[in-house]
Amino acid sequence: MAKIPVSAFPPNWVVTPGELVQDHLTGAGITRNGFVEKTGLAAETLDAVIADEIRITEDIAEALARGLGLPVSFWVNLQAHFDSEAKRLKIPVKYVSAGRSHNKVGAGAGTRVPA
Repeated sequence: MAKIPVSAFPPNWVVTPGELVQDHLTGAGITRNGFVEKTGLAAETLDAVIADEIRITEDIAEALARGLGLPVSFWVNLQAHFDSEAKRLKIPVKYVSAGRSHNKVGAGAGTRVPA
């Protein structure tokens, strides 16, 4: 049987960083409030990441690494891969203005992660 090179099958979809964060939180049984308490990341920031409203920055990646046990490089590379694939697939991506602060502890809006 002939091997098919990986590059021969470029998928026409990509998983968003927010979806993957949500999956890891759910799979680990970590609540939103528990994650916020453990990492110090603002609930508003976690909500925005899950909703794919903001990019995973180095600071956010550090919090995700503390809370979920995957290295910072995983989260940074995940965001870079998503950005690249979204461009290739022509998926419109609109992040919230960089002017909003998402790195402080604070209350946030509703989310799919159980409180």
